[in-house]
Amino acid sequence: MCRIGLTLTDKNTVDVGAPMKYKELCYEMLRAARAVIERSPDHVFSIKQRSFAIVMGKSGTVDVSAPLPHREMAVLMLERARDAIERFNDEKAPEVRAFSDKVMG
Repeated sequence: MCRIGLTLTDKNTVDVGAPMKYKELCYEMLRAARAVIERSPDHVFSIKQRSFAIVMGKSGTVDVSAPLPHREMAVLMLERARDAIERFNDEKAPEVRAFSDKVMG
């Protein structure tokens, strides 16, 4: 299973949690999520909601969490997520460690 998390911050930026080094997978998930959002009934959207998750199962089926931010905001968040993923440069990314130094003492 693969997951992308999107959160609209207080500064109107979108925080993106995604497997960014797998850009094509992320792009595929964002495209599928947009199709899901565009076809979702109105009752799954909430103006109070500021985050949602996109999940792709082993079968390749993509789903989004609900409630979603209002439709236009959710689509805008997908676009901003794509921009963030496009700009991500794996060579400049910090080394990934299982636990931070604070946790390890």
